[in-house]
Amino acid sequence: GAALGWPWGAIWVRDTAGQVMCCSQIWSADPKLHAGFAERSRRLELAVGEGLPGRVWATGAPAWVSAVLGDLDFVRATEAREVGLHCGVAFPVTRRGETHAVIEFLADQAEEPDVELLGLMTTVGAQVSEFMERRRAEMALERSEVRYRLLVEATSQLVWTSDPAGDIVEELPSWTAYTGQSLQEYRGRGWIEAVHPDDRDAVLAAWRVAVAAREPLREIEARIRRADAEYGTFALRGVPIFGPGGEVREWVATCTDVSVRKRSEGRLRQADRMDAVGRLAGGVAHEANNQMTVVLGSAEFVLRREDLPQVVRQDVELIRMAAERTAAITAQLLAFSRRQVLKPRPVDLDDEVRSLEPILRRTLGECCTLALHPGSLVGKVRADPGQLAQVLLNLTFNARDAMPDGGTLTIRTRAVELTTDQAAAHPDEPVVPGPYAVLVVSDTGHGMDRATLARIFEPFFTTKPVGQGTGLGLASVHGIVRQSGGHVWASSEPGAGATFEIYLPMAPSEAGGGAPPPPEPEVRGKGTVLVAEDDPPLRGIIARILRESGYEVLEAADGEQALGIVRSRPGLLALVVADLIMPRMNGRELATRLERERPGTRVLFISGFPDRDVIERGLLEGGRPFLQKPFAPEELTRIVRELTTPGGDGA
Repeated sequence: GAALGWPWGAIWVRDTAGQVMCCSQIWSADPKLHAGFAERSRRLELAVGEGLPGRVWATGAPAWVSAVLGDLDFVRATEAREVGLHCGVAFPVTRRGETHAVIEFLADQAEEPDVELLGLMTTVGAQVSEFMERRRAEMALERSEVRYRLLVEATSQLVWTSDPAGDIVEELPSWTAYTGQSLQEYRGRGWIEAVHPDDRDAVLAAWRVAVAAREPLREIEARIRRADAEYGTFALRGVPIFGPGGEVREWVATCTDVSVRKRSEGRLRQADRMDAVGRLAGGVAHEANNQMTVVLGSAEFVLRREDLPQVVRQDVELIRMAAERTAAITAQLLAFSRRQVLKPRPVDLDDEVRSLEPILRRTLGECCTLALHPGSLVGKVRADPGQLAQVLLNLTFNARDAMPDGGTLTIRTRAVELTTDQAAAHPDEPVVPGPYAVLVVSDTGHGMDRATLARIFEPFFTTKPVGQGTGLGLASVHGIVRQSGGHVWASSEPGAGATFEIYLPMAPSEAGGGAPPPPEPEVRGKGTVLVAEDDPPLRGIIARILRESGYEVLEAADGEQALGIVRSRPGLLALVVADLIMPRMNGRELATRLERERPGTRVLFISGFPDRDVIERGLLEGGRPFLQKPFAPEELTRIVRELTTPGGDGA
């Protein structure tokens, strides 16, 4: 306006709804003089055809007003006269044939229309329109880029762009935040250094193929190193962005963190493996436990003979020890698959550790030192004392073998309160926050590398020579602890020993403590017991145990034969001992028939399968009297005595 000699000018712009025009910008040769007129202009909202800007909006053509005071459509005539503005001209700013803005100039003296000036202003309007269009596109691009950047920052994915050749040239904040790499480090294809060495070749090959073919990079998984040197698993995808001429302008790629999914898949596979091995273990246990019951029972009877020659006694002791060892291996098979029968009760962890000190020292041998540091725990854990001892023994065996030249095994206890954040630090298994007692077992042995450490709880995995390890010890530790509601975590480095931390949830306070009941005096059995077992040697050993305990014993090879014996006798038997799995009629079917025909008959179920398995298989309802094979003679007589004593309910 100043360049043309016009002292006042304004730009009028349509509102977003396109209903009115408002004054957007003003320039003035004398802002102080024109202040009131400018304020009046800013407050106006002009409809189509209203005022000078509205008239141009309506016609889409320039307009000239030689005397604003005589123009009835000039709505600011009074204010214009007060500041000495008399003549006006306005021209449209159009885009695609539509007026989007109007530029208005006012002069301080009346002038006749200037055709040359109107033509010039029409050209200026077209240029302004192009400028506004370009500026609008730039602002839209800026907004788009801001939205894209915010989206990238908000997403959990790593998003990056590269040039048409597939090389990174721009800063990638999300990549830097995750990997710690700077632009100088990941520029070009330096980003591949953050990919796990074992995955680099496959990722680079897939990327080269995609770039060369100008086709999307199909999903490929790779491990990417975090800034803390740990690795996360990511799914990589990339797509080319094409220009108008079909050329590749750039590549956009995403790296989606699938670490949680991979861990979940791994847990599912592990659960499937454990279930399969557990079922196998149950089958092995069923057959092996039948035979071990016979061997252990027979050995016990032989050892009771006072006239047994010492040489023979030693041989029988070896037989019993071998049978007990076989039974222990079977128990470990069940333990790591979490099918072992646990008998938990509140126990003082410090007391349990102290009570095991003598056997732990003997297990370690003279070349190793045992250091106990109980932590004066307040409260108890709910665990099976026998299985807790098995955990400590297995860890002691493991430590002894890791210290062939001697060393120190340190056992500590302490109480901790796991917070939600600490529990979340172990995503591989569900961890419940709360109070725990921690048993820490550390050795000064040769330690383990990361690959070995990752597999130590796998069934049958062992680093020992053939014949010196079953691969069940640490797997059993893991199974027992998890079945007890706890967690076990290991840490180790080559040459730096190993540490196992066992977290057991604290038990709720219970009156009366967890002391085991005192031993009961031996009482001779009374009454008739029917033994239904399809394995003849096992049936015979059970019958002999019960006869020597004072019971009259009847024997049956299956459920049908047992039912026939019951029908042939008047009154109730003291007890029926029935194997759950028998031909013709199993133990459960026998019990069902007895409930109908001889109500009140008590049944003790026995099986080589643990109670969890027989319940899952639908062979037995929970809460029924049950005894798992193999069992010692005194264990059988105890539960039979409890069931045949008035008011007894079994174990």
